[in-house]
Amino acid sequence: MRKFFLFFAIIAVLGISSCTVKNDDPVNPGDQPGNTVTGTINSNTVWSEGNTYIIDGTVSVEGAILTIEPGTIIRFTEGSELDVGYSESGSAIIANGTSEKPILFTTTASSPTEGDWDGIWFYSGTSSETSLKYCTIEYSGGYSDYAGAVNLKDCKITIENSHIQYSKYHGLVLDNDASFKSFTGNTVEAVGSQIIMLHPNAVHTIGEGNLLSADGNKGVRISGGTYDKQDETWLALTVPYVIDGTVNVKSTSGSTLRIAAGAVLSFTESSEFDVAYGSGEYGTVIAQGTEDKRVIFTSAAASKDKGDWDGVWFYDGSNSCEFDYCTFEYAGGYSVNNGMVIIRGSDVSFSNCLFQQSETYGISLDSESGFSTFNNNTFSDNNDHAIVIYASQANTIGTGNNFNTGNRGVLVKGNAISQDVIWNKLNCAYFVDGTMQVASTSGATLTIEPGTVIKFTENSEFDIAYGSGNYGKVVAVGTEDEPILFTSASPAPSNGDWDGIWMYEGTSSGTEFNHCIISYGGGYSDYSGNIIFKENGENVTIKNSEISHSANWGLYLAYGGEPTLENITFIDNTTGDKNW
Repeated sequence: MRKFFLFFAIIAVLGISSCTVKNDDPVNPGDQPGNTVTGTINSNTVWSEGNTYIIDGTVSVEGAILTIEPGTIIRFTEGSELDVGYSESGSAIIANGTSEKPILFTTTASSPTEGDWDGIWFYSGTSSETSLKYCTIEYSGGYSDYAGAVNLKDCKITIENSHIQYSKYHGLVLDNDASFKSFTGNTVEAVGSQIIMLHPNAVHTIGEGNLLSADGNKGVRISGGTYDKQDETWLALTVPYVIDGTVNVKSTSGSTLRIAAGAVLSFTESSEFDVAYGSGEYGTVIAQGTEDKRVIFTSAAASKDKGDWDGVWFYDGSNSCEFDYCTFEYAGGYSVNNGMVIIRGSDVSFSNCLFQQSETYGISLDSESGFSTFNNNTFSDNNDHAIVIYASQANTIGTGNNFNTGNRGVLVKGNAISQDVIWNKLNCAYFVDGTMQVASTSGATLTIEPGTVIKFTENSEFDIAYGSGNYGKVVAVGTEDEPILFTSASPAPSNGDWDGIWMYEGTSSGTEFNHCIISYGGGYSDYSGNIIFKENGENVTIKNSEISHSANWGLYLAYGGEPTLENITFIDNTTGDKNW
């Protein structure tokens, strides 16, 4: 009769209907007795302080609240697990320990091993009131290599001030519809694989004050997918974010992602980061590091190499993207025609950033793209040009930049400059590839700063006011100490490497070349030179300059008035210095 009464007393206290609780004395660490629990908990239940509960098999909480009091110990037999909300909504665990009385989830094994039990699983029926505070979860994660000690599927829960350790595979795994209601003050360490696995829309739910520890690239793994939140922040963690696949920042209404100072985003092979990819999609990324806490975009490989990942891509829906004190490295693996940072149809701001170890270019831009700000950036050890940019956008390269690129400076693709712009002096050359023009129906002026070096690839040329009804002007005024150089891009230049500077009928008054060196052009034909005048030569002044190493004439006047020449030095022009 006493056993009978005791049994029903236990049922009354625990509130368990289809779950079986048996009071016994199992073999477990410490040889402490425990209440063995099996089956389903489908009415509100309390596991009380000072007791030990043994989970044997799969115990499910369905349509009920399981409250676990501070100081309670829950042990799991081999292969056992605790499931919440698999088939019934309103299911919850409230396991709120204290710093003095934490709640322990552990193994029954006398010699504990990672993966002894399968984990705690929270399914779509899990209430958002579910809470784990001051809990220790250990020796779990044995279900499979894609699971963890704690697993969330289409739900949102709170985990605070808890300790997850000795998981065979991952610490925590969240599916595409899961996130944290709160995740702060936790420690996750000594796990076999990733600390946390989750999708882009859940990353911002990782809060502050967490101590995450892992070797190598076993950090917080973000699976490929779309971030479409309105405005959230990815915090700096004590481990890297590991991006596996393509992460897109975009939505039709516009999504903003902020990346905090000190955050490290590492990328697996062929992974990439896209902003506003897709028609009608808009996105903004703001990554503001500091001098001491840079935001780093890098390779996840244990031994990093150029081209390990594909790069960061900005599409035409990218709005007001800003990067300050960021490092981009070991990317450029997508193709030889792209770079580590690829900008397509938008303007992006970079300040105080480092671009290094690219398989290809540092940054590549299309004809519709430029920089809203580009100051105090550094390039180092990239396999190709630091920047590829179109002539119409080259003026957006600002000041204070350091191009450590030798004979691979800024590659300028030929197109038309149709407004008044200034090309800043760089500590490298501009390499013009194709035909660069200064022309518009309303007139355009290109001003070139003293000390600027412009090099031209084979058969390239510089046209001023080409086309009927177009007008253009160039003001290239150097100094005796800082002349402006127009020359060949060849490492071993020879006469005629490029086609020359062509001035057409719409060349405007005030066009001036002063303290310039113009050399190794004249490659177009016998009727050309380093500079070719095809009308309105009288609007041009050339003085204090050197005209040298033309394959034909130094200066060739096809027709029209003569330019004003003062103090010109002619050197080694094959056909002659000038034809008038």
